[in-house]
Formats: sequence, structure tokens, C-alpha cells
Amino acid sequence: MHSIQDKLTEFFTIYRPDTQKRRVGFLCPYTVEEIIDAAGFVPFRIIPEQSSFDRADAYLPTNICSFLRQVVEMGVGEALKELDCIVINHSCDAARRVFELLDRHVSTRIYFQDIPRCDDSASRTYFRHILAGFRSFLEDIARTQITDEKLLRSIKRYNENRRLLRELYTLRAAHPDLVDSTLMQRVIENNGRNPKSMYNRLLASLIGELKERGQELKEAKTGIRIYVSGGLIDPLPLLGFIENAGGLIVGDDFCFGGRYFAVEVDEGNDPLSALSRRYLEKIPCGRMEKATERFTYIINEIKQYNATALIYVGLKFCDNFLVDYPQLKMMLDQEGIPSLFLESEYSPLGRGQLETRIEGFLEKLG
Repeated sequence: MHSIQDKLTEFFTIYRPDTQKRRVGFLCPYTVEEIIDAAGFVPFRIIPEQSSFDRADAYLPTNICSFLRQVVEMGVGEALKELDCIVINHSCDAARRVFELLDRHVSTRIYFQDIPRCDDSASRTYFRHILAGFRSFLEDIARTQITDEKLLRSIKRYNENRRLLRELYTLRAAHPDLVDSTLMQRVIENNGRNPKSMYNRLLASLIGELKERGQELKEAKTGIRIYVSGGLIDPLPLLGFIENAGGLIVGDDFCFGGRYFAVEVDEGNDPLSALSRRYLEKIPCGRMEKATERFTYIINEIKQYNATALIYVGLKFCDNFLVDYPQLKMMLDQEGIPSLFLESEYSPLGRGQLETRIEGFLEKLG
């Protein structure tokens, strides 16, 4: 029987995305992908894969998070030149500096999107105004009109994508040995880089395959069930370390993981208002207000997935998420949920220290 990884490879061989399709790069899940999709572009999530900062260090101080430094490394090195434009959100002050730097030093058009920090009536009205400006910007590049009908079709596609991802996460909680971290990371990374009309077919096929194989399993693999929290996780071998040490990852709330698909968009008559509302009322990240709402969501997820403990990972110099952990830990302690805090760079470096701390934590739990 072919492995699930083989099935994914086979799918991408059959359903190759149109390489002539124009792409808009983005970094943050607060980028409203539905508007990009409605303009005829493929929203293309920028995932740095470089480990050096030779160019970036000439432009940025070293106390800026390694994720944004790698984005600058790619930008000034012309690795992003084939994108039609790049969207940078006001997720932190460092992101604003990166926008100003790339806007000056790269040829690709850069769009800066502001994001309110709270979710109230005035913020939704303001954010709708921001989204209207973003729609006009993309209409100018695409030389087409982004009608409400196009937006509603995109909203339906993205809502279907969210429902499918939720179902996949439910399957992972039931069979974490079948849906391991390697599979999940590949699914999440490709979900941010392919047209949803195509990728939803992959997810539906994958879910059907996993359900069938789950029924064939005589007994589930035993281990310490772990919920993982934090911001961006892509290049870190952290999840593999947890599994190698005997942990079973049953859920997460990463930027493009659990928080990405938790809330759908209302498919009503005014798509811009619906998008404004959804993106502000979705499970907040570390830069938003209502941090307690996110912590409550995490604790409920831990209970729902029957996890034993939480491992929290923060990027070095990412104050948004580093500030979060003390309050989250206080709430976890009140619930009797053990937790481990890890701080790392956005790179596979520091492997030994991470492995040692994870192994020690899981040994204590066992």
C-alpha cells in the first residue's frame, strides 16, 4: 500500500498548478486572500528557506526576528522578483520597517496593509475601508474589476477550504500516528501556495484516504498527547523532535495552522463587510487585543483533543508571542496543564538544545 506521502506526491503530479498564473506574495494570515483570489491571482505564501543573513544584515539590526530578516534576504536577493506584488501587514513595528526597506530596494510592487488591533464596530468600519483600498490596488494590477460576485465565489472556496482543514485536524487528533508532523506541515505549506479550487480536491481526497486507513487500524499508537502553540513553525524540526521523543501531536494553533481556519466568512450580501468582520473576529494572534480569548481557545482545544500538555514555541525577538506566554502559563497552571516554553530562531539551527529540552519534558510527563 502506498504511503500518504506518496499519495500527496501523486496528486501534485496529476494536478499541477498553472505556472502561468500570476501570484501575489503574502506573509501573514491577516492578509485577506479572498480578495487576491477574486482578482485572478494565486495567493502565494512566502516561506523563507534560507539560513544565512548575509544581505539582510546590511539593512537590518540583528535583534529583529529571523523570519523577517529572511524575508529581506530573499527580497534584496531577488528571490521574490517573479511575484506580481507582495503584501506586508502591520503585524509589528519590525514588519513596517521591512515594508519600507523592500519598497525602496526591490522592483516588485509592495502593498502595506494596516490592521486594527481590536474587534469593535469602529475597527470593522475602518478595516472595511482598508480592504476597499486593497481591492482597488489589485484591480489596477490585474486590470480587471473585482465584483461582489467574484468575491462571494472566492469566499465560498475559502470557507470550504477551512471546513476541510478542520476535518483534517479532527482526524489528526483521532490518529496522530497516521497524520504525523511531516504530512501536516506539507499540507499546510502547500495550502498557502496553491489555488483553493485545486487544493480543496486534494484535501477531500486525502481526508477520504485517511478515514479509510483509520478504520483499518486495529489499535491506535500510544504516547503522550501534545498540543503545540506559538506563531510560525515551518522550518523548525521541532515537531519531529516531539514525535521522536515519544510525543503524539494532536493539535496546534499556529498562524497558518489551527487559527487559520477556525472562523468562516459570512456568505451574505456585502462581502467586504463580511471579510472585515471575519478577519477581526477570528482567533486573535499575539499582536491583537483579547489575548485571554486566544488562551481560552487553546485550553478548550487541549481538552477537546485530550492532550496531556502544551509546548509553546516563540521566535527570538518576536515580542508579540513572547509577551503572551506568562499569562498563558498562569491559566494553564490553574487548569493543571503542564507546559514547556521554547525560544528559537526561524531556522533549523539549535537542534541539540531543543531535542534535549523536549526529551526532558516528555520524560517528566511519562
